Amino acid sequence: MKKYIIIICLIALSTSAYSQVEMKEVSIEDLTQNVHPKDSTASAAILFDQGDLDFNYDSGWNYRLDVKTRIKIYNQDGYDQANIEIPYYKGNSNAESESISYLKAVIYNLVDGEIVETKVSKKDIFEEEINDVVNKIKFAFPKVEDGSIIEYSCRYTSPHVSTLPTWNFQQDIPVDYSVINYNFPDKFLNYKPIIRGFHHVYTSEEFASGKVDAINSETARSTKRASFETNFKKIVHHAENIPKISGESYVNNINNYLTSVKYELLAYRGFAQNAKRNILNVNWGDVTKAIYKSNNFGDQISKQNYFKSDIDKIILKSGSDYDKMNHIFEFVKSKMEWNKKNRLFTSDKIQKVYKEGRGNSADINIMLNAMLQYAKLDAKPVLSSTISNGIPFSPTISGLNYVTSLVRIDGQTYLLDATSKYSKPNLLPRRALNWNGIIITESGFTSEIDLMPTKVSKINTMLSADLSTEGEISGKIRRVYFDYFALNYRSNISKKSIEDQTETLENKYQNTKISNLSNSDVEDISKPVMQTFDFKSESNYVDIIGGKLYISPMLFLALDENPFKTKTRDYPIDFTYPRESKLMLTINIPEGYMPDYVPEQSVIALPNDKGMFKYFAAANENKIQLSVTTTIKANILPADFYQSLKEFFQTIVEKENEKIVLKKV
Repeated sequence: MKKYIIIICLIALSTSAYSQVEMKEVSIEDLTQNVHPKDSTASAAILFDQGDLDFNYDSGWNYRLDVKTRIKIYNQDGYDQANIEIPYYKGNSNAESESISYLKAVIYNLVDGEIVETKVSKKDIFEEEINDVVNKIKFAFPKVEDGSIIEYSCRYTSPHVSTLPTWNFQQDIPVDYSVINYNFPDKFLNYKPIIRGFHHVYTSEEFASGKVDAINSETARSTKRASFETNFKKIVHHAENIPKISGESYVNNINNYLTSVKYELLAYRGFAQNAKRNILNVNWGDVTKAIYKSNNFGDQISKQNYFKSDIDKIILKSGSDYDKMNHIFEFVKSKMEWNKKNRLFTSDKIQKVYKEGRGNSADINIMLNAMLQYAKLDAKPVLSSTISNGIPFSPTISGLNYVTSLVRIDGQTYLLDATSKYSKPNLLPRRALNWNGIIITESGFTSEIDLMPTKVSKINTMLSADLSTEGEISGKIRRVYFDYFALNYRSNISKKSIEDQTETLENKYQNTKISNLSNSDVEDISKPVMQTFDFKSESNYVDIIGGKLYISPMLFLALDENPFKTKTRDYPIDFTYPRESKLMLTINIPEGYMPDYVPEQSVIALPNDKGMFKYFAAANENKIQLSVTTTIKANILPADFYQSLKEFFQTIVEKENEKIVLKKV
């Protein structure tokens, strides 16, 4: 096979804004800067981050990305920035393997008023395996101290030109300046950009005529050169003074909202003069057709011989179509073990996976879909992306990594995922609840479906306790978990002993002794899960002042801080599923005491009926009674709800921590 090395030669290249920005030498002023000028809380900051991406051709296109990064460390909380890990894809063959080269790293410190430069030695740079197909380069900078500046550079080389790597302008520390420079051989490779985030990215674009020199390197002694005229498209994206991303509560995947850019291949053509331009995956129809035609997708759905005898038995004992669906679903869940890998395509021949009883998510759910279709049910695969994989905002195969199954029976729609032992129809594992899925058939794209739950999941808690005159409280709690609360609870405790569960509760509820913990109906997913345990708390929740008892009646169940802390928020609030938490509490008043103060009742609501908080307290000569209900009726709320939600939860914190006062009779 002939090898071609493409050398890109520009005839003319205009000066761009990017070419005017260079990383300056480290100065004493840089090293003595004690606080970031725009964020006094920053433990470190990226002073300069630059990427230069171009292409060459060696038996196929490759991209080369040269990266240069400089980071300022302000205090010990930023020392972790000096531990560098660079993952890369090694694949299963040399043809698909990426590489890291030209790695250099240096740290700058100020010693006796002089700048001292220390290089990272090659012997301190290591390579480790992350999994079967991914490795990482790792190293740690020496002599890290407050004020240090670290700097490293390297080159990524990859044959995977269909999707170029994401360039993040925003990080978990402030970014002073970040730039990515692309140089596309526009006649042969055409890309579309995907820009995300809430901060401004400056873009400039220029064209320059030039040529591509193709060198035939079939032998070391024989070389032939062929030149191809083309235009080169140079695109520069840069951003300045980007604040650190704030990782608040209720975010599905913060990477969805980082200010970033990436490019995906839109079209390509060969070097021949009459070569046609091939357009790739312009819409979801193109994407889904390509996926279904894959040997590791559509072909596996059509294979049925390996399970016929097992499924025929299930069909015979099933009455309605709903029974058939449920019995097949439970059969796959019991037979197959998920290997914790989220995949869009099957890993091997489906017959082999079935025999071994273990596979990735696509193995299991494509198998499930094939069985449902064999049983004459209206079943179709649903393509999606897991929460950890991010949200695909444009048609792309690489943006998808998961498949589930959809069944329609008597006008009702059921979503199934057999990778989780405790899942039920329309109760997908949380990792799969990532906005929308795509229902496909052999002919391609049909429609989108909302994967987000609309049914309210509930957790009901009943607490009964006795209060002593010394302020000790002991009693019993019974909790009942429904739907997603039940799924999560079952998954969390499935491999934990009672001792481990008890320890977890005691770590969560500080200074509280937990005993006699038990669970009911963990394995019977047709029922909610019930948890019961006894507890004993010292005087942590009772203050004795002037002969009066000041009680925090919700004890360790009160929300002690507002989960929403920042002044503003740019991205949605993702609760994943609607939820309701209800507490019914009874505390017996010790003899010789009576109520002196009981908090007023409170009912507050979120705008547009998206949530409600109800608080009712009462006390007589014998008992304190409390009823508290918090309801969130939405799975996702837009960012403009943030201030209302922040105030809503602040009211909850204040109300749940109000005290009931008892005085002596």
